[in-house]
Amino acid sequence: GASETGASETGASETGASETGASETGASDPTEPDVEVDPQDNLAAEVALLERARANLVRDPATALEAAIEHLRTYPHGQLSAPAQLVAIDALLRLNRRGEAVAHARAMLQRFPGSIYRERLVRLVGEEALE
Repeated sequence: GASETGASETGASETGASETGASETGASDPTEPDVEVDPQDNLAAEVALLERARANLVRDPATALEAAIEHLRTYPHGQLSAPAQLVAIDALLRLNRRGEAVAHARAMLQRFPGSIYRERLVRLVGEEALE
């Protein structure tokens, strides 16, 4: 009985790998979390980081930049990643790091083409910098 079950499992796994293409692209995406997290918990954490960044933008742009970058690293596909990127760009400009700000602005437009944030990016870095 046991040897028959093993033979049929082996046959199924051989066809499964070729159909899904897993052998060509790799096993799984290591950036995907193994444990499901309540999206509301993530959103609350995102909001807290973004608010910390915004609160420091005028008086302490270095701290604002740290918080924005922490947000972008922790939640690269988060619901608030675009506003966090805007705060990072604004903070870089306030720190006289224009080249980095422009690079981030261009990357943001590539990631979010047709973004509702384009107008804000133009105000921050100028239309010519985005072309």
